[in-house]
Amino acid sequence: MAIRSTSTTSYLAASAITGTAPAGTAAGDRLLAATGVDVIATTITPATGWTNIGDNDISAPDSQRFAAFEKKIATGSDAYNWTLDAGRDAVVQVVALTGRHTTTASVVTTAVNTSANATPVSVVAASVTASESDDILAFVTLDLTIATDTWSTTAVPASYTEQQDAQSGFGYLDTYTRENVTAGATGTLTSTATRSAGTGTSGWGTFTIAVPVAIDTHAPQHDYPKAIARGIRTGRGGLILRRLRVPLQNWPSAPAVAADDGVYSFEDSDWLSAI
Repeated sequence: MAIRSTSTTSYLAASAITGTAPAGTAAGDRLLAATGVDVIATTITPATGWTNIGDNDISAPDSQRFAAFEKKIATGSDAYNWTLDAGRDAVVQVVALTGRHTTTASVVTTAVNTSANATPVSVVAASVTASESDDILAFVTLDLTIATDTWSTTAVPASYTEQQDAQSGFGYLDTYTRENVTAGATGTLTSTATRSAGTGTSGWGTFTIAVPVAIDTHAPQHDYPKAIARGIRTGRGGLILRRLRVPLQNWPSAPAVAADDGVYSFEDSDWLSAI
């Protein structure tokens, strides 16, 4: 359960913006991506198999089209070719994650700032409420007023790791992450962007994304005793469940060895008695 790898691809005045597969991406990984595109009035068509999970456009001080996408189950031979309706400066960043759920939706929050902020700029990503062992991704874009300036991220929140950053003309995109968090709200996440050359200013936008763990820890754990109460013991180590209220993979670690016609057997009857 970890960030496998990330990739960044930058373009100038391009209408076809093809991202790069993160190194080592394998079938079953979960993929997330962000596109930062100069000019807010831009139509983005995602690559085949990808779903838009949020738009967070920045109307000023210049303007940026900012969108996030995901593919819940990678095949290992995935498409990364986004297209635009006109030639634009753009950055595409992709993140591959292992041990993530293949159907449960990610939780997404956004924040935006349209002021002409002077360097250094405090970028405050919105809080997101995570479940136990979720991974957290923050995508941050800067909306730059001068394309020839040079910007970079000089600080990310404590316990987070900057994965990648890139600038292309009027846009700049950054990703930072934290793996396997405890349940609860992250609180706002503040990073710092600094201009090292030039005279321009910047607005910004963010996505904060909680990516769910493979075992569905979102299920109500307190229902296990009720599920047991609805079963009939069949002898040492055996149980017939008349109505199972939670998925079996969400039970406490149990040495399940057989399942047939509703009869679930366990090698260790002490485990069964304990719950």
